[in-house]
Amino acid sequence: MFWALSSRFVILEDSVPTGHLIELKDLQVNRVTTIVLREKGRGSTYMSAALGVDFRFMHELTYTRKTLRTTVERSVKWAKRFVESRARRLDREYKSWRTENNL
Repeated sequence: MFWALSSRFVILEDSVPTGHLIELKDLQVNRVTTIVLREKGRGSTYMSAALGVDFRFMHELTYTRKTLRTTVERSVKWAKRFVESRARRLDREYKSWRTENNL
């Protein structure tokens, strides 16, 4: 979690079960911007399916061996846009108590 919380976003490979459900839950609880990649026709478990439905900060994409590179590039573009958009929104939300006059 140290590395995840120190990063702008996380890329999680979810094609095979590797015991990463605990880490996935930690990413959700800490609202870490997360890209979940799954090879087409594969997935670790249905427990990690449709995360993007409930969590705006999680984005799921499917890839094939042939499309892996472009899928990762698209994912990174999404994550960067999301992080920047979230930062602008949080700046607006918290601006009233973050201004120099309130320090």
